[in-house]
Parts: sequence; C-alpha cells; structure tokens
Amino acid sequence: MTRANVQFGEVAEILPGRYLPAERYDPLGDFTIFGSNTIMGRAREPLYGGPVISFARVGSNAGAVMFSAAPCWINNNAAGIRARPPNDTRFIYYFLRGVDPLSIRQGSGQPFVPNSALNALHVCLPSPAEQRAIASILGALDDKIDFNRRMNETLEAMARALFKSWFIDFDPVRAKAEGRQPAGMDAETAALFPSEFEGELPKGWRWGTLTDLARVNELTYGASTLPPLFSYLDISTVMRGHASDVQVLTPAAAPSRARRMLRPGDTLLSMVRPDRGAYFLVTGRTDDLVASTGFAVLTPKEGDREFVYLSFTSNDVLKGLGRSADGGAYPAVNQGIVERLSAVVPPTTIRKAFSRSTGAIFDRIAACDRESRTLAALRDALLPKLMSGELHVQNAEALIEEAT
Repeated sequence: MTRANVQFGEVAEILPGRYLPAERYDPLGDFTIFGSNTIMGRAREPLYGGPVISFARVGSNAGAVMFSAAPCWINNNAAGIRARPPNDTRFIYYFLRGVDPLSIRQGSGQPFVPNSALNALHVCLPSPAEQRAIASILGALDDKIDFNRRMNETLEAMARALFKSWFIDFDPVRAKAEGRQPAGMDAETAALFPSEFEGELPKGWRWGTLTDLARVNELTYGASTLPPLFSYLDISTVMRGHASDVQVLTPAAAPSRARRMLRPGDTLLSMVRPDRGAYFLVTGRTDDLVASTGFAVLTPKEGDREFVYLSFTSNDVLKGLGRSADGGAYPAVNQGIVERLSAVVPPTTIRKAFSRSTGAIFDRIAACDRESRTLAALRDALLPKLMSGELHVQNAEALIEEAT
C-alpha cells in the first residue's frame, strides 16, 4: 500500500507536561502520573484525556515513551503527544518506540529533546485504517504483557499478605496462645508454630541479619568468562519484581558492570537508589542471565527463596536502605549495609513450610514473566517491519498465531 513521507509535526501535536506538587498525589487516585520514563504515582485529576503518549523530555531517559489509553497526568519532565486526526495515537507511540533517542537528543550534561527535533522527524505514514491495524496488532501484545504484570502484582500481594501474617503479625502464634486453630492452616503446619512468646518474638525465634539467611554477591563473571550471548538485567529494567525491556548482549557490547552471576532462587536488590524498588526474584534457567554490579545478589543458604525474597524487599526495608544511601544524583549503599539488614529468623521447618505454601505462587509469577519476555521479543521483532511496510498486517497476524 502507498505510504506518505511526512514530518512528525504534521501528524502529531506536542502537549506540555505540568508539575504536580506532592500534596496533590493520592495513592487512591484514579489517574496515573507519568514522569521521565517512569510511573510516579496516582493523582485525583488528569491533565490530559486518553489516549496520549508520555514522552521523556530531559535526562538520561530523554526520548523514552509510555502509552496511556486512559486520562492521566504528565509531569513537567515529560511531554504529552497526541495524533492529529485522523491519525492514530497508538500508532504514533509505536513509531516513537522505533526512534533512536540518541538521534534526537541535544546537550551533554543534561540531555534533552527539543520540540524542533521531534517535529522534524520523518514518518513513513500509512492510511489511518492501516495505522489502526498495526497499532492493534502490537497493542494486543503489549496488553497481554500488561495483563501479566498486573496478575503478578496480585499474586505477589497474596504472598506478601501471608508473609505478614506469619512473620510480622505472628497470627498463628497468637491463635495458638489463645487456644484457637490458626485460620486457613492445616494441623501439620500449625504444629510447627509455638504457642507462646519470649519478649516480642515467638518462642524459639530470634533476630538476625541477612547473612544468617543468605550469601551476598557470591559469584562474579570476568570479562573473558561472560556467556557468548546473554540477557542483561540492569537496574533501569527492573521494578518491584518485574523485568522489562531486557537487552540481549554479547560480551563485546556489554557494559563493564555486567558481571553478576545468577542462580535460580537468587534475589536481586538494587544498591543504587534502593528505595526506588528495583528488586527481582530469579527463577528458571540462568546460564544466559547476567546482572549489573549495581545489584546485591542474595543467594539463600537453605533454599528458602520465598522467605529471603519477601524479607528483604518490603517497603520498610527499602525505605531504610534509602535513608542509609549516600552520594549525589545516584545515592547508593554498599554491600556491608545490605549484609547488616536485620530480619526475624524463625526455625528452618517454618521457613520451609512457608516455601511450600507460596512456592506455586512464585512459579506462576515466573511463568507469566517468561511469557511476557517472549511476547516483548516478538513485538520488538515485528515493530520495525510493520512500521516500514516490509511486513503486511495479515502476515504479522499469522506469525503471532504461530509463535503463541
């Protein structure tokens, strides 16, 4: 089909972001607040109706994009972008995903993307109907990835609720102390818990540190021992148990910080800006997986991955690490601070029982995450071919059906 070669400014409008004071953030608000390639929180009111694109204007993420089908707020370090009728906004979003941010950034100390650089981009523009078809195909993949992400958030919240009940509120111990059967627990598991306290902890439990439960940064690759091709987990690609936009690299193309060797059951915990919440539970095969040295890699000593992961990725732990961090733009903690993190240490039998109770939840999370990475790789392979016209919509649909 014939395509027109036009400038970006002819098919899309750029909308200014606006600063939102912290007192107007609301965790229960209906509207997402987009910042520079990150979701900053929730608001009670939107700045723009959907669909709209959030475009990072300044900083190391300048040129990155996020899409919102719903009304949202776009902060002042980003801009909103919307297609001019009759063009399709989601198609424009995928066009921008295919633009190399370095090609439109200006400035060195604080990179930024001016409106003039955006408006001068050349777009190989299909008809509005074909735009919608392309956006529908790629959007269906992204929608499934987003569904998996929200499913994983729900599953992890279930595991955290059980962790809180057992190891923070001590509900099974309190129930037995009152002569009650612990709610939702079989008799064999209930028998593992004591029925009295010694001070603030259940009898037989103690306070310890992370090193009682896990080893930190045990294995490291050298420059000459990296796998010939590997998936690289960087701090910027990990957020609250979820990994996205994972790069596949060769040793020659890898940054010098790509050194952490991983094993199934490891927990990744960012030492840089730790209160941001960059943590991840490693599952499945790991021979082609490498993490940044910006992470602390926690390897459970007794295989109780679920207990270690949930013990050291809670909001309280992350806030505490944030208070201990020092540095300028990228405050960080050292390995020693991570190793001294305190934790309740119950008997091994109870930790193993917790793993049995939550293991299936984390296996399901891992399955969703693997599916999402497959879908993302398929989307990224199809995107440039669909946008250029090399691949027709009907052929892309057949490839997706075959792959999924």
